[in-house]
Amino acid sequence: MWMIVFIYVLTLGSLLVGWGNPTLSLRNPKSRLFNILFCLILILFVGFRDGENMPDYSNYLEWFQHPGQRGVEESFFLILNSIKSIGAPKIFLFVIYAAISVSIRYYAIIKYSPLQMFSMAAWFSFILILHEMIQIRAAVASALMLFLIPLIFNKRYIAAFIVILISFLFHRSALIFILLFFINTKKDYWWFWTGCYLLILFLYIQGLQPLEALGINALIGEEISLIDGEAREIIGEKDLPNMLNAISLIETVTCFLILFRIKKISEIYPMAKIWLKIGFISITIYGTGIYIISVRLAEMFSTVFIFLMPLVYYCFDGKYGKVLGKITVFVLIIAHLSLTVFFREYIS
Repeated sequence: MWMIVFIYVLTLGSLLVGWGNPTLSLRNPKSRLFNILFCLILILFVGFRDGENMPDYSNYLEWFQHPGQRGVEESFFLILNSIKSIGAPKIFLFVIYAAISVSIRYYAIIKYSPLQMFSMAAWFSFILILHEMIQIRAAVASALMLFLIPLIFNKRYIAAFIVILISFLFHRSALIFILLFFINTKKDYWWFWTGCYLLILFLYIQGLQPLEALGINALIGEEISLIDGEAREIIGEKDLPNMLNAISLIETVTCFLILFRIKKISEIYPMAKIWLKIGFISITIYGTGIYIISVRLAEMFSTVFIFLMPLVYYCFDGKYGKVLGKITVFVLIIAHLSLTVFFREYIS
C-alpha cells in the first residue's frame, strides 16, 4: 500500500506544480541540486521497492541464484557478476538497473520536454511502474529511446545507431528501433498513420489479427510461444493489454487529441510530430497478433506518452483554453495511473 501512496504523491505533486507553472524548466544551474536529490529519491524508491507481489520480480531473484536458465542479454550477466564479485546483496541488481534507467529517463525529460512537470507525472503514472519497477531490462532500452528519437529527428543517424546498439545490449526487443529510421520527419502522411490504426482496429474487432493470419507466430519459435502462454496464465486472457482496454483507449484519445491540433502544437514544439507517429505505432501494434511480442513492443513504444500526454495542454484555445488543457492532462494522467494500479494491479 505504501508504494501506491508514494506514487500518487509523486504524480499529484508533479501535476500540481505543473498546474501552477506548466512550462517550468528544471534545466538550469539553480535546479541542479534539486534534480540530483529528486533523482536519487526515485532511484532508492524503485531500487528498494517491495517486489514480492510484482510481476517478473521473482524471476530476477531466481536468475540471480541460477543464471542462464533463460537466455538474456550479456549486460545482465555483467551487472549480475559485478554484484556477486563484491559480495553485494541481490537487491543491488534492482538498484543498479534503477540507477541507469531512472537517470537516463529523468535527464531526457528535462532535456526534451517543453512541459517537464507534466511529463514527470505522465512517467510516474505508468512507465515508472511498468518499466523501472517490473521490466527492468526493457526500462533501460525504452529510456534510451527517448534520446534516440531526437537524434533521428535531427538526422544524426550514426549517433542514433549507436544508441540502438546500446539499447539492444540491455534488451533484444530494442532491435525494433531500427524501424524508426524509416519515419519520414519532413512529410506528415497523417492519413497513413490514422488509416493503419483504423484498419488494424477494424480487423481486431472482427477477430482477425493480420500477422498471426500470415503465420508470423509460427516463424517466431517455441520459446516466444512459451513466454506468451506463461503471460496469459499469469495475467489472464481477458486482462492482457489490447487495443480496446481502458489504458490503451486513454493513449488512443491522447493521440487523436494531439492530431486534431498538431499544426498548432508542432509550431510550439517541432518534435511533436515524430513523438505522435510513434504513439500511433504503440496503439496500433497491440492488434497485430504476434503473441506477447505485440504487447511488449507496444509497451516499449508507449514510453513516448511521457511527452505526448502533456502536449494535450496545447490543444485548447480561447479564454479558458489553458484551464481546459490543464484539466484534461490532469484527468488523463490520473486515469492512467489509477487503471495501472487498480486494473492491472502491478503494485500493491
